[in-house]
Amino acid sequence: LVIISPLTRALQTLKLGLRVPEHTRIVALETARERKGLHPCDSRRSREILQAEYPDVMAASCDS
Repeated sequence: LVIISPLTRALQTLKLGLRVPEHTRIVALETARERKGLHPCDSRRSREILQAEYPDVMAASCDS
């Protein structure tokens, strides 16, 4: 099981830098975010967009 932030920068790092064994569950949790600030880099995109770009990641507890 891999728990990850739903922020794009975290998902990109996972995709580019981590070898995840096949059949490993990857879950993006809102509570795993570093912070919720005013800057655009601290915002995440909608659940639909994230799931389209990262289909192997289950977006748990991420509202649209």
